[in-house]
Amino acid sequence: MLRKLSVPLLTLFLFLLTLFLIFFNGNLLVIKNQGFFNFSSELNLLVLGKPGPGYIGSENTDSIIVFHYDRNSNQAFFIPIPRDLVVKDEKGNLEKINALYEKGEIKLLLKKAQEFTGFDLKNYFVFDLNLVTKLVDFLNGLEVELKEPVTDAITLYTLPSGKQKLNGYLIELVLRSRYHPEGDFFRIKNQLAVIKALKDKITTLSTEERLQLIKFLEKNKYSWQTNLSSSDVLALATKIKDPVNLKIIPVIVDLHSGFLKSGYFKINGTENVYGIYPSAGIDNFLYLRNFIQSQVNKFQK
Repeated sequence: MLRKLSVPLLTLFLFLLTLFLIFFNGNLLVIKNQGFFNFSSELNLLVLGKPGPGYIGSENTDSIIVFHYDRNSNQAFFIPIPRDLVVKDEKGNLEKINALYEKGEIKLLLKKAQEFTGFDLKNYFVFDLNLVTKLVDFLNGLEVELKEPVTDAITLYTLPSGKQKLNGYLIELVLRSRYHPEGDFFRIKNQLAVIKALKDKITTLSTEERLQLIKFLEKNKYSWQTNLSSSDVLALATKIKDPVNLKIIPVIVDLHSGFLKSGYFKINGTENVYGIYPSAGIDNFLYLRNFIQSQVNKFQK
């Protein structure tokens, strides 16, 4: 049976997985990259999450996040883009941004994400939910601190607030639950807590455990895709200045910010489709982009 699910923003985890490589073998530092990492101090990636096989809308990238890393300050900025963001396609038709990948419009998706954030984007990672839950179980669970209780909308099963160890099944609940007045934005905050827990876990693995993690990724290679070469992925790990002390900074623009509005639109012939758009108008990202850049610059000073 197909399951309907909004995949979480935790698709960033592949970046965090690569962090362990920097500790695995010092020889990785001499890997020659193929051009993508020709930068002095910054790195930008578009990270996409899809439900994957067994879910309705399996190829919809309901998780869309821009990752910006500043090497000088060793800070990683996580900038989520609402999955319900309404944009115009190349013909001027309205479309939800989370549907672009499924339709083969990855270049347009990169373009819209770049316009939203102001960061140059050429490369991407795509992951499915199955890989995330399998990874958590492979790591024997994660200790996650929840600021508020997390409730499943169907069963009403609730995880209490506080720090607790969660398996893959419960991590999925944390990642997908929008049963809260803030909806998607509540989920984003919980996902960031999981990201931190994942980083902390991976950077403490032994050499043998890291070897097993490499095998895990290879075994599950059909659950993730990227337009980066294998050497580029390895080079990514070498560019992280200090993974253990990496500071994760979210830059979340929600409906209370004044830069986004919500409404209902006709999309692909369907009336009254809920969507989010810039307050200045559809595809007018200028003020929103300037705000994001100001927030990043504030931390980098």
